[in-house]
Amino acid sequence: QTGALSVAGTSSFTTTNSDVTLTNAGNLFTGAVSFTTGTGNASLTNNRATVLGTSTVGGTLTVSSNGAITETGVLTAGGASFSTTGAGQAITLNTSTNALGGTVTFSTSGAAGNVSLLNSGGTSLGASGIGGNLAVTDTTGAIGQSGALTVGGTASFTTTNNSVTLGNAGNLFTGA
Repeated sequence: QTGALSVAGTSSFTTTNSDVTLTNAGNLFTGAVSFTTGTGNASLTNNRATVLGTSTVGGTLTVSSNGAITETGVLTAGGASFSTTGAGQAITLNTSTNALGGTVTFSTSGAAGNVSLLNSGGTSLGASGIGGNLAVTDTTGAIGQSGALTVGGTASFTTTNNSVTLGNAGNLFTGA
């Protein structure tokens, strides 16, 4: 990408086993943004709230938003990283058939910087800093971690007949 993109409607980016890199800080995607990359990665920087459409990313899906991050469809990725740059901006990914494999990380700031993830197939949380509350539900797999979790608000972890293992010595849960 050589310049900022400003798109009022929906956007869809498709490659065959290649990366999609849209990381210009001036990008303004108003409608849902969708990716299909085969085995490739997808990276998006959006200078406003971000809506993700149905996406299948064989590699890692990385989203940085100057506003809240939400979704309108299923997200499937080999790994994922979601961050908001504005204080108090939430990340809400609550489609029950999301399949975020590999490591999933989050970064928010401020007491309203909540994160809510509904995932399936097992959830591995990487090193994350969440200013508000964290709620993670995996509908078919276990919840574990590969890095320390810092959560400023409450934290809840729910599975259906699977384990929740959060044994990292660096975890810092400051809410109730």
